[in-house]
Amino acid sequence: DPDNPNRVDMSSEKILMYIDKPYENHNGGQFAFGPTDGYLYISLGDGGKANDVGNGHTPGIGNSQDLTKIYGKILRIDVDSTTAGSVPAQEGPTGDVNVNHPENPPEPTWITSSGSLYGIPPDNPFAKTQPKILDSYAYKTVPPEIYAYGLRNPAYMAFDSGGSNALFVGEAGQNLFESVTVIVKGGNYGWNIHEGTHCFDPDKPLQPPKSCNVTGLLGEPLIGPIFEGGHDLGLVVVGGYLYRGPSVPELQGRCIFGYWGDSRIKGNGILLVATPPEGWAESERPKTAADLTPEGNTMWRAQKLKVSGRDDEFLGMFVRGFGEDTNRDMYVVTNDTGGPDASASTGKAWRIVPPQ
Repeated sequence: DPDNPNRVDMSSEKILMYIDKPYENHNGGQFAFGPTDGYLYISLGDGGKANDVGNGHTPGIGNSQDLTKIYGKILRIDVDSTTAGSVPAQEGPTGDVNVNHPENPPEPTWITSSGSLYGIPPDNPFAKTQPKILDSYAYKTVPPEIYAYGLRNPAYMAFDSGGSNALFVGEAGQNLFESVTVIVKGGNYGWNIHEGTHCFDPDKPLQPPKSCNVTGLLGEPLIGPIFEGGHDLGLVVVGGYLYRGPSVPELQGRCIFGYWGDSRIKGNGILLVATPPEGWAESERPKTAADLTPEGNTMWRAQKLKVSGRDDEFLGMFVRGFGEDTNRDMYVVTNDTGGPDASASTGKAWRIVPPQ
């Protein structure tokens, strides 16, 4: 609302995309504006079926490695422009998007609005040129909205509010490993060739192969996470954010994230902090996958974050998310029930402060 920035004018709504979902999970669903470029970043999961196989998933390679599908990707669009880029008109899925009944369409479709309701940033990886279209792909053109790919469920996404404004994504794993990654333009993050840093076999998801491809289908390197953790820590990763707040100097420049909980019944979430390798914060971060060196794609050292007032590392609550205010102080959102429950009203927001 131009007259009140704290109110939303619902009559101004414009639907930028319609997206069918093969299954009800792996939504991704995070949105963030780039702090330096002003573009809108959108995270999308791989479609939902376990191991990225089954109805609605590209046979043999899955949705995340199929560059002609928007699933398992980070998208980037320009909401202040309608310039569509110079790629050919997309020859993607045909048929109507299942707007009213989106449950498990056998071949999901989508409708985008580049050139009419939003523009394509000219430096998006596929805005001006198309990669080789493989026979294993489902369609014949690559959506120019794609910024990065090879993701399973990028459920959490946040920019570093200082430093080089790197984009951090919390990635829900399959059966064994959770991860946090730093996204670069054009990067392939490996799913479903890898789960985290480990080789992955969709037919044997509990048995990581000893060897597998280290490149994608086009020969591009697969980018690993900065953190990988097993389910001994909890069921699913949440976050993270790079701490830039004034309240706890010891956390400055370190990544704060957590695990939702270690069971679906009892809220036993934990918080973790990951410290970057020596020189990471001071170095110029690569902007594209082509600029990323092995030294720049190393794991961070992670440890549990002890919370004062608790006898152990558990919070006694489910960890639901993170956020920061205009002072860059960081907050943790929790509840006691594991999922949305308006009748219980157990949700809380906690500010991270020094130990009392």
